[in-house]
Amino acid sequence: MSGPVFNNVNSAISYTENAAPVTLSGNLTITDSTSTTLASATISISGGTFPGDGDVLATSTVGTAITASYNPSTETLSLTGVDTLADYRQVLDSLVFSSTSNNPTNFGSNTTRTITWSANDGSLTSSGSTPPPP
Repeated sequence: MSGPVFNNVNSAISYTENAAPVTLSGNLTITDSTSTTLASATISISGGTFPGDGDVLATSTVGTAITASYNPSTETLSLTGVDTLADYRQVLDSLVFSSTSNNPTNFGSNTTRTITWSANDGSLTSSGSTPPPP
C-alpha cells in the first residue's frame, strides 16, 4: 500500500531578484493507489534559507475546498481540507515562489533552495524534495 505520489515535479527553476513570482511545478500530477482524495499537503523551503531571505510560497485555492496558510517563520505553506486529487493538483500547479528581499541570495552565499513536498490522503503521507529557487 502506498500513499500519494508526486510526479512531474520540476527539479530546478530560476528566480530573479525583484521579479514576478515563478511557478514551481506547473505540470505536477498526484496519484494515489488507495484514495481519490487528499486531506492535506505541506510545501516547505527546507534548505538554503537564511534570516531575512524574504522567501514566500503562495497559491490560489479558488473553487476548491482547500485552505492555504503560509508561515513565514518556518517558510511552510500548509494546505488543508479534504478534496479531490484533481483539486489538489490545480492548487499545487499554481504554487509560486517569490522573495520580498533585495538580497535573496545572501550576496551569493545561498543561491539555491530545497523545496520539500508532502501530501496526506487521510491515512498515508508521502514526501519528496527538489532543489529549485533562486
